[in-house]
Amino acid sequence: MRERKAKREKTGTPASTAGVRRWTIALVFAARPTGSGQGAMNQGTMDMDTDFLDAHRRHWEDAELLYETARWANADHLYGIAAECGLKRLMLAFGMPVKNGEPDHRDRRHVDEIWARYEAYRSGHASGARYALATNVFTDWKAAQRYSHRRHFDQDRDRVQAHRAGADGVRGLIGQAEREGLP
Repeated sequence: MRERKAKREKTGTPASTAGVRRWTIALVFAARPTGSGQGAMNQGTMDMDTDFLDAHRRHWEDAELLYETARWANADHLYGIAAECGLKRLMLAFGMPVKNGEPDHRDRRHVDEIWARYEAYRSGHASGARYALATNVFTDWKAAQRYSHRRHFDQDRDRVQAHRAGADGVRGLIGQAEREGLP
């Protein structure tokens, strides 16, 4: 949990504002130690532990809820994010370096660009042969599509279905990794 302390300072009233008082409010967030696996606060900003596996699962679950209610645009977006997080979880097991909760700059990519990086890590790992992926179905997925009008997704449900299948394929590899004890 965090504590919030508000500090108010009265600033001078410039002649141009004739009697209008201005207040500056500064919020200072103090950190308390948190339990394992929970986010930690650091210097007024929230630094949460990176958890690609949980991110993969929750984005998949939310995408499925949206898909089942014909909310194609947001479902499609979350399928891409779910696949990206799942691939990054596997890349971590295959040796992807992470510093301060962040992957190397070459690995800070979305699903449309991360496929090749996944293959590089997978092919260099002793267990990697068992985790091959099908063709990248996310080449037409872009993070910026979150700004697109929903009609584009309503008109192209085959694309949404392909992204769903691609994310489900990654989900299958995650399940396999858990069953086989891949770290």
